[in-house]
Amino acid sequence: MNYSVLGTAAVAMLASTFSTLLGEGLSWLFVYRSDSYQRGQALVERLKAKVEKAKREPGNSKKRIETMEAELDTATREQQMGKFKSTFFVGFIMIIFITT
Repeated sequence: MNYSVLGTAAVAMLASTFSTLLGEGLSWLFVYRSDSYQRGQALVERLKAKVEKAKREPGNSKKRIETMEAELDTATREQQMGKFKSTFFVGFIMIIFITT
């Protein structure tokens, strides 16, 4: 059994685990904890509830429901951009850490 190969593999595993935890921690600190992300998340949840309620009630017009769904899509897209920034940030941290 070649112990240097196991040692190298262990170091690689520890380095990748550390870089992932560092990236996710920084992402949580700078993206998910931010006020804008929290407000956006609350807006998406509120709009989802409004759309579901409007679909259940028989008196709502189709155009009104479509308008509410478009508003929900826009808010969801903005949330996805925030998540994309987080993913990009984690990837950037991992690339920097692994190449050094």
